[in-house]
Amino acid sequence: MRKVNKHLLFIAFIVIIAAILLFMIKKDSQQNETNPVLYSITDRSKGNLLINNHMLKVEIVNTPSSIIQGLSGRTKIGSDGMLFVLPERRQGNFWMKDMLFDLDFVWIKNSRVVDLHENIAAPSKIGFEEDINRIRTDQYVDLVLELPAGKIKELQIQRGQSVKTLANDKFQPS
Repeated sequence: MRKVNKHLLFIAFIVIIAAILLFMIKKDSQQNETNPVLYSITDRSKGNLLINNHMLKVEIVNTPSSIIQGLSGRTKIGSDGMLFVLPERRQGNFWMKDMLFDLDFVWIKNSRVVDLHENIAAPSKIGFEEDINRIRTDQYVDLVLELPAGKIKELQIQRGQSVKTLANDKFQPS
């Protein structure tokens, strides 16, 4: 009888541990999903983004080639900013290759500002690749917003503020 009770107790313990592990894996996979609506929008579409009560018109990039290209080679943004929709949540790591103007970076996770980098200088026209500014955050992010330098200060954007892409409800391309 004692052997049966020990076996049942052991089996119950294994089942509980397995259930906890499955719950943790499911929760982690849900947290690593980016916004599927933003990711399914046509690359380089224009959209609206609400941050600190300011409505911004942004260009949305969500393909690997567009994310790599970003704003490189342009003389101006062409909208209020560029919103990068990353294919999975990861630590932010961008560079300023072929950038012709200075930028601010807003790092976003789960529709919240988690980090900021202001007034990142464009590389000099004469320089080496190792001189190119690399912008990093230790935060895991799913969106990155690039703005013209000085916009973070002008709009008073701060860590912890909510960011609404309108895709959280209904995305409205402009």
